[in-house]
Amino acid sequence: MIRSVEQILLKKDNSDFYKSKTSNEILLNNEPLSGFNTFYYRIDPYFDLETDLKLGSKSLLLRYLQVKMEDIEYNPSFESANSELQSLNDTYLKDNNINYELMKINFKIENINLKTILKLIDAELTYDGINANMYDLDYNDLIILQLIIIKEIANRVNKEIILIYDGSIDDELLYWLENNIKDSRIKLLIFTNCNHGMLKKTNYLLMNKQNIDLNSELDVKNSIIMDLPFHIEIGEKPELFKEYIGGKYTSKVIELMKIL
Repeated sequence: MIRSVEQILLKKDNSDFYKSKTSNEILLNNEPLSGFNTFYYRIDPYFDLETDLKLGSKSLLLRYLQVKMEDIEYNPSFESANSELQSLNDTYLKDNNINYELMKINFKIENINLKTILKLIDAELTYDGINANMYDLDYNDLIILQLIIIKEIANRVNKEIILIYDGSIDDELLYWLENNIKDSRIKLLIFTNCNHGMLKKTNYLLMNKQNIDLNSELDVKNSIIMDLPFHIEIGEKPELFKEYIGGKYTSKVIELMKIL
């Protein structure tokens, strides 16, 4: 499933082999998933912050700086800096050119631009004002740090933000997500087998023997309720799914697991 989602978001054409195996499109909130006008990022549970701080071409922090500083060239201080560089050309470098008969080697300081500035930036991590490194952060810290950066990027780009996270998840991280990811343009797709406190039932797609969208009453009825060996009232369904996702293996949950 993750590879299929990524293939769409990265706008990769489906191979003939893929087309021969499936004809189903992937829907997100009942709309076909598309990679157009979309910022896609895969949240990495093993995020290499040390490498990202070097601001290489694939750095998330570099992308953050690019969108935050996109209008820096209109800043008066930026224009003054370029004026000072031109002055250095006229008063210093011009007198240090190399001349030999008809040959001449000229030196010139080019005007700075956003790309130049980004190359001059040095990024470092501190914790409570003290220099730190990625090994001082725990698992959730690295995930939340990526999400905070993404949130800042989302504030500056007019695109839908689709994120994929594949890994373990706990109640502390879920609590942070519920209280901090509120931008409707940010869609976070979590793939996990870990038991956790259940969010809204409508947020879940169960994938095992079959794919069941808990937001679809028809799916739930036809694929689950009709096959359960016991009667269940409408009001009991949320509690049953809550127990299953939370890892509370009651006799009813065990029967449910046989179906899923």
